[in-house]
Amino acid sequence: YGVGLDSVDIPAATQAGVMVANVPSVGTGNAESVAELAIAHMLMLSRDIPLAFERFNEQRVGSPLGNCLWHSTVTLVGYGGIGEEIARRLAGFGVHIIAVSRRGPSGEAERDRGVHVDEHVEQSGLGAALAAADYVVVAAPASPENIGLVDSAMFARMKAGACIVNIAR
Repeated sequence: YGVGLDSVDIPAATQAGVMVANVPSVGTGNAESVAELAIAHMLMLSRDIPLAFERFNEQRVGSPLGNCLWHSTVTLVGYGGIGEEIARRLAGFGVHIIAVSRRGPSGEAERDRGVHVDEHVEQSGLGAALAAADYVVVAAPASPENIGLVDSAMFARMKAGACIVNIAR
């Protein structure tokens, strides 16, 4: 369901004699499966799948019509291993991808390896990235500085009708 040690109290585990092992992200199936789940949620939101099932059961085929991801803007809040895997998989959907990370493209040297994003901005550009988004995917780690990241101020920056998918741990 996730990767990393963000939500583990290492000192408490050590004091209790509990062994802790990191779950690697990319290349193990962990980040990849979380990325697929995020995209599945986006597709369900865009096509309004729950309502479509209701209408189908009512024998009202073709309602709701739903939308598609094509030509939409997806803002990835958190661009680590999982964010990169989401971007990698979104490439075939014809979306505009904005990646937001703490340090932007000048952060880790391994960023954007073989992954196309249209824009990669640092956290100070979050407001503009939210305002442009049709879909916001929160993939930021559950670190102390990110607690409360998704709040009323974040929702206020998003345009009407935008969808949010929270896969943060």
